[in-house]
Amino acid sequence: MKDEELFKAMRDKLFELRCRLATENLSTKEIIKLEEEITKLVDDIKEYLFNKNILEREKENDKYKRR
Repeated sequence: MKDEELFKAMRDKLFELRCRLATENLSTKEIIKLEEEITKLVDDIKEYLFNKNILEREKENDKYKRR
């Protein structure tokens, strides 16, 4: 799976979880579990974007080093 497809899948899953949290009649235990899933997914997305940003900067630096 390409990075962009993985990112889109994570984003879609996050949307699905948030919709479920907002629309379903859940018990407190289920709400806590969903919130934990959402938090983990948000952290994964942040890490993905951070790592992608680092890779892009390294590519830019390599371009300038070659000149």
